Amino acid sequence: MADSYEIALLLEKLDASNEVSDETIARLEVPYLDAFRYGNRKMKIHEQVIKSPGFFAYLISCCFKRSDGQIENDVDDQTRRNKAHIAYKILSGLRGVPGMTDDGNLDAEALETWVFEARRLCAERMRANIGDEQVGQILANAPDGSDGIWPCEPVRDLLDRIAFPRHVGIGFTVGKRHRRGVTRRKVFDGGAQETSLAEKYREDARSIAARWPVTGTLLRDIAASYDVESQRHDDDAARNDQFGA
Repeated sequence: MADSYEIALLLEKLDASNEVSDETIARLEVPYLDAFRYGNRKMKIHEQVIKSPGFFAYLISCCFKRSDGQIENDVDDQTRRNKAHIAYKILSGLRGVPGMTDDGNLDAEALETWVFEARRLCAERMRANIGDEQVGQILANAPDGSDGIWPCEPVRDLLDRIAFPRHVGIGFTVGKRHRRGVTRRKVFDGGAQETSLAEKYREDARSIAARWPVTGTLLRDIAASYDVESQRHDDDAARNDQFGA
């Protein structure tokens, strides 16, 4: 088997070639992500996911099973497990939004085209629901809108103009929660942080719901999830106080 250095040289030659597409090179990179992430070569994987709905659907098919239970026997089990592990890491680490331009604006038409095609291709691969959830998580990477409220207007328009199934909404709310990261608090602080966030998302929902009712509903869902988390932290703080933690 070729070592990482030999594979890197091969990929560099492909980079310089006009005969191989960036998406094809990105697919070749998938099994070697861990080996190359500390090298000098700029990998094409992450930028291709948010440029190519086909590559996105390919990664979904690598790390999630078909909804009909059939097994695709294109590779051996160990290769399948390796690809699934790496594909999931790639999807989990995405922070971009399809259609984002160099000047920081979001091209609404490009975003919509990517989303529709990504959903179609995932459904074609018998992974419609999980594909929708992952699309929702990518939409959660959207910046704030011109009014300071998240998400930006093109994403609100997209969510409200199209009758998305619930799995997109699930992914959207989960994705936003995940991007909060790890929190710190003192043992008796309780859920004050989450209460503040819940109030913020409810207020944002009230501000935009008349024009973007679906997005407003999703913001209220996020607020409700923070209510639950806040109560859990309050309960933990009460137990700590009771036992003199």
